[in-house]
Amino acid sequence: WARDTLVWPGLIPGCCDGGTTAPPSPAGPWPPEGPWPADGFYSVHLEEYSAWLEIGDPATYSLEIGRFLSCREHPEFCQEWWTGDEVSGDPDEQPLLRSLPLDGELTVVVLPISSQSTLVGDGAAYASMLRDIDLALADFGDPSEDWEGLISAVQESIDDPTSPFGIPTSPDSTETWPVGYRGPGGTYLTFVSAPWMVLEIRDGAPILYIHAGMIAG
Repeated sequence: WARDTLVWPGLIPGCCDGGTTAPPSPAGPWPPEGPWPADGFYSVHLEEYSAWLEIGDPATYSLEIGRFLSCREHPEFCQEWWTGDEVSGDPDEQPLLRSLPLDGELTVVVLPISSQSTLVGDGAAYASMLRDIDLALADFGDPSEDWEGLISAVQESIDDPTSPFGIPTSPDSTETWPVGYRGPGGTYLTFVSAPWMVLEIRDGAPILYIHAGMIAG
């Protein structure tokens, strides 16, 4: 993994009564089975998701790809108090289904908790990190049986410097951050819920953006 301050393209997930901010997606029909859509940014949801991992072997995400629509051009899909920079989706449009191998050909950009820089790696490194998170959680319990108890045990471990979990150092001493997974390069990553993702297609190749810094919303 490398640290980079220049590769998070202004993606802001919607929270509370605020909307998502992202570049609007290209218009036009979805491509037939096989190719990726046209170059641009797209919303993505995982067809199945449990904790961080359960990605299968070989490591693959099954994506439901949607379009970001500009609120300026499509106010009917947006809240009236949004400023216009937000985007939304067309609830009547069918998503594009694609499989995304988490391999060395995929670029992955991860935004950690309370960080001005991102982690940039490939899909294989990302899949390995997901497995590490799952293995670390498994040491504290079975998430399918007692998730709340598992999280409580994780929180009790943070004073141990060898624990894979800890609390990020806040740039503002009055602000409290939640427990995070100790990621590469001294970063901390959320792990309690599925991270927010955006897919970019650039020169016909996918780039996956992972917002692993969300602590609310």
